[in-house]
Amino acid sequence: MDFEYDSSKSAANKIKHGIDFVGAWVFGKIKAKHWSAVSAVRTGRRKKKGSLKAKTFDKQFDDGEDVLAHLDLSSATRPEAEARRVNVDFPSWIVRCLDTESQRIGVTRQALIKFWIVERIEQEYRVSKGKTTPEQP
Repeated sequence: MDFEYDSSKSAANKIKHGIDFVGAWVFGKIKAKHWSAVSAVRTGRRKKKGSLKAKTFDKQFDDGEDVLAHLDLSSATRPEAEARRVNVDFPSWIVRCLDTESQRIGVTRQALIKFWIVERIEQEYRVSKGKTTPEQP
């Protein structure tokens, strides 16, 4: 039986998995059957930075420890939080009042409008349902 040895694949495997192909193949005969296997000792293999077992993660979370270092938040999303554009026309005196207030507290006009709308929705919800905040669908 012929085997093809590729030194570049062996080197790439050593970097990626900590195992090269040199001396990895074992051939033998067990109960009249021929067997082959890959056998290697991993040396210098490291876990990915920040990785840990789920059980350890759960315990750290349950114990109130900071687990953010173990999370990839770059693609995290909040359900129903995608932005939708709404155009509203206001009389100029309202825009002036919005600008004055937004400058006073140091936020943009848009941020002020969003804040006030959320504040009002929560207030109406408390009055109508007797609860503190509405549940997002």
